[in-house]
Amino acid sequence: MSGKDSNDATTDTGPGAKRPVTHELPEGTNNRLITNLSPPVPVRVDNTPSGPVPVQSFSASNQELEIDDDELPSRRSPVRGLLPWTLVVLCILGGGFVAIRYYLPLVEKLQNNEAALAQSQKDNVVMRQQVDALESAQQELATKVAEREKEVAALQQTQDELVGKLDEEIKKGNVAISQASGQLVVDLVDKVVFDSGESEVNEKGMEVLRQVGETFLKVPDKIIQISGHTDAVPISPKLIERYPTNWELSTQRATNVVRFLQEQVNVPGERLAIVGRSQYQPVDSNASRSGRRRNRRIEVALLPTVKPTK
Repeated sequence: MSGKDSNDATTDTGPGAKRPVTHELPEGTNNRLITNLSPPVPVRVDNTPSGPVPVQSFSASNQELEIDDDELPSRRSPVRGLLPWTLVVLCILGGGFVAIRYYLPLVEKLQNNEAALAQSQKDNVVMRQQVDALESAQQELATKVAEREKEVAALQQTQDELVGKLDEEIKKGNVAISQASGQLVVDLVDKVVFDSGESEVNEKGMEVLRQVGETFLKVPDKIIQISGHTDAVPISPKLIERYPTNWELSTQRATNVVRFLQEQVNVPGERLAIVGRSQYQPVDSNASRSGRRRNRRIEVALLPTVKPTK
């Protein structure tokens, strides 16, 4: 399309109509730029009092406004290209600051708390085991205390019963009953059980031993131990053949008492024990007649049962 065709106006043929002034554009003018400049304000060139617009002005304007598309990137500001990368770097630096300032301390604190919690749980387990052990020991101790109290009560009842049966001999000084360390001991002077210089149990001794044996037999799970004791006087010549020393005399007397209790009182043999003490556990001085009399004795003791070790 030529410059003349693109700038023709509608012709009014009526009388008095003004004829528009037509301008031809120089060859080489950028039609695309003119097209872009046309909307939205239409340009009409006519005979106005200001006079015609020079063609050279449009040409200069077109040359100033026309920008080649290839030249646009080279004319952009370098700051606009660096801005996105600057923002990325700032975000990274900001995230690092937040991590160092806030996140890492929180992680460390959380790890410390988890470690403390784990240690606390271990301590709780150990304490629970200790508490269980203490409770078990306390229960065991309570059981032993109850058993001990029961034994003491049984011994006291046995002692009271023996005191009632042997009250006359106790008053004469021939029998002494004592209780200590879980043991009930009945001391019988030798003249109550044996004739002088003899080891066989006499009639009076049988009566007293029967009362003691029957009373002790009522207390279960106890050992009845018979101990023979002598004074420090050597064996007389008439008895030296039968009893060379006080060891033989004390042991033989204890043996005869045990046989009487088993055969006449029906005390089980597993509950009986014999001990010969000779002269070496006196209860009084051997320098006096009364002291020697007390030292010559038979001791019947009710003892706790000793369980054999495995």
